[in-house]
Amino acid sequence: MKRASLYSIVAFMAFLSCSCSLGDRIPALDPPRQDGAEKGTLVLTFQLTALSQKTLVPPISMEISSFKIVGTGPDPLTDTFSKESTDGHLELSGLTQGLWVITVDALNSDGTIIGHGEDPDVLISAGQVTDVRITIAPLSGVGTLDLVVSWTKGARPKVSVESYLTSMSTGTVANLSPDFILELTGNPKTVTYNSTTIQAGYYLLTLRLYDAGVQFWGIAEAVRIVADQTTSQTWPID
Repeated sequence: MKRASLYSIVAFMAFLSCSCSLGDRIPALDPPRQDGAEKGTLVLTFQLTALSQKTLVPPISMEISSFKIVGTGPDPLTDTFSKESTDGHLELSGLTQGLWVITVDALNSDGTIIGHGEDPDVLISAGQVTDVRITIAPLSGVGTLDLVVSWTKGARPKVSVESYLTSMSTGTVANLSPDFILELTGNPKTVTYNSTTIQAGYYLLTLRLYDAGVQFWGIAEAVRIVADQTTSQTWPID
């Protein structure tokens, strides 16, 4: 009986020894990876800056009809998307984790781009929802301002002009007076201004006409300059 018990103990110890060495040789199995385990979800919302109409505007609709959204991910060859939205909101799932560049163009009903926004550092994380708000601003660039004041009555041979254009965003004031052209010999008589190099944005225009130092006409108008567009106004006066 004692010999049998001793054999049993030796056999059990040998079994434990085999189990340990067997376990060292067989690697632990990883849990099966799910297809969406390395994917994330992006929720985009577009916030508009001032794109509404002003008093003097170019002949182009500034009402946003749709948004074109383009995304480029960690691998530019495979991680891309191009979508459209009409309600200022977009949700996309199954995006590769990592940094994405998101660009948005705002279009009017004619398909003309009237605004733009982007975020070059959108981080998509696996299994998470990334909320991003992108501000849509007017296009940068230069536009044209074309102004005409005309009258048919009164010679007014000593007309002079005082005019300023004040940026509503920076407060910078530009004196336009020296660039007005006076045509006082024909009929109608005119005072005109034209510039093709005004930065896009919102401005306050003040314009006064004097005859021998006495003001006989004037206006103060809000003006919008749009890149590659012409804002024009003619004022016929008596």
